Amino acid sequence: MAAELGLGTVPWGTLAEGFLTGKHTRENLSKNSGRGETVSKHAAKQKNWDILDEVIKVAAEIKRTPAQVALNWMLAKGATSPLVGTRSVEQLEESIKALEFELTAEQIDRLDKVSLPSELPFPTSFGPQSSKYLDAGVKISPSYTARTAAFFK
Repeated sequence: MAAELGLGTVPWGTLAEGFLTGKHTRENLSKNSGRGETVSKHAAKQKNWDILDEVIKVAAEIKRTPAQVALNWMLAKGATSPLVGTRSVEQLEESIKALEFELTAEQIDRLDKVSLPSELPFPTSFGPQSSKYLDAGVKISPSYTARTAAFFK
């Protein structure tokens, strides 16, 4: 929708608070992430592990890190400028390497398919309930909801 309107996007949480870096496994959630509670929420959903598994497979295929693949994938989807929450110069340098390659259409398709949401995420999920919270009688146009749903296909 942003591209349709000529708007840039600045996504945050592009690595799912470190979950998509590959340092976490089902058997061992890294205690050094600094984002333990948030990472635990990601780890509680099987779909997120499925996404991470595919990111790791693609990374192995092209000899890149999972973080680089995740960032490159997000850029391939049209993000203008991600907010990358690095804690060190080394992490920043590794993140910048996501600009050095292009994922194939087949790899992007695999990542898109595994990550397809089963329900529309925020803010779309908030729209139909907004009048309840704002108490202003806000009505969300069905065409807005339809356009947003189409964006995720």
